[in-house]
Amino acid sequence: MSSSRIKSDEIQMGDNYVLPIEQTRVTRQQAKVQQIIDETDAKARQIIDNAETKSQVVIQAANTEAESIIANAKKKAEQENLLLTAVTIQSRKEISQLSQLQRQSAIYRHDLRHHLHFLESCIMQDKKEDALKYIQEIGVSLSQSTITQYCNNEALNLILSFYADSAKEKQIRFSVSVTASSFSAFQITDLCSLLSNGLENAIHACTLSEDPATRYMQLKIY
Repeated sequence: MSSSRIKSDEIQMGDNYVLPIEQTRVTRQQAKVQQIIDETDAKARQIIDNAETKSQVVIQAANTEAESIIANAKKKAEQENLLLTAVTIQSRKEISQLSQLQRQSAIYRHDLRHHLHFLESCIMQDKKEDALKYIQEIGVSLSQSTITQYCNNEALNLILSFYADSAKEKQIRFSVSVTASSFSAFQITDLCSLLSNGLENAIHACTLSEDPATRYMQLKIY
């Protein structure tokens, strides 16, 4: 059986006995360890906070970018819709004009058969004076509906003649001057659409005047 002798100045720490100076050294080491743990914990919390802040900034920036993209896409869609609507309206106007011209052509063909039949009858009956008088009447009628040659472009002549007749029906004086000799720099469909829209608006504006003497339109293409 063995026994150990404990010095009077030793202090029990757990199952061991140490001198006071050793206890101080252990306590300091424990304090340093705790300080390291606290510092590490603080740094970890700071890293987490920074990461959360950066995440919020990234999320906010992404949301802002997404909202901007959506707004731009919506604006572009609205512009394209307006353009499509304008093109559709203009196409309907042009179709209406072509339909009217086709109806006029059908009327002319029908009238031509009637004219030829009447002239044939006059010739067969030796009524030369009646035939000549009728030919003169036809000439006057055709001169009032003939497509005017404003330039060397038949499409423009057709559009300008159509609106010239429309202006005349509404008692609007219409002056046209085309000195341009080439239209190769333009898409002829775009040019016709531009003229159709402008002339139609001008005719509408002129009809707002109650006095026909003040109704006047002038077009220059050079």
